[in-house]
Amino acid sequence: MPTRRSSCPPCRRCTAASTSSQVHYRRYDRSLLSATIEASGLKLVEMHSLDVVGVLPDFLMYRLLNVPTLDAGSSKVYDSLTVPVSRFIQNRVDRPALGKNLLAVARRPQV
Repeated sequence: MPTRRSSCPPCRRCTAASTSSQVHYRRYDRSLLSATIEASGLKLVEMHSLDVVGVLPDFLMYRLLNVPTLDAGSSKVYDSLTVPVSRFIQNRVDRPALGKNLLAVARRPQV
């Protein structure tokens, strides 16, 4: 049975509106993503947060400092420092309550 995995940024309060024009076309919280999956006829199998540590830099850069985009240097720093720490935490905390992204796994119902 085909399984569809989707990851999206859930924390609208953490990121600025300007980031939606850069890469992400939609922002979902848990309830909206769950409702969208079910409305499309799929059955939600699981949903959990990813990138626990990424919430803080996003909040600081996009909300507090109102930075419209990150340059290549900032992205490199983020990737080299934040991603490994977030991955380390993610491997030890089964389902963190908060994260920069949501991972949803859904299946088509059997006919």
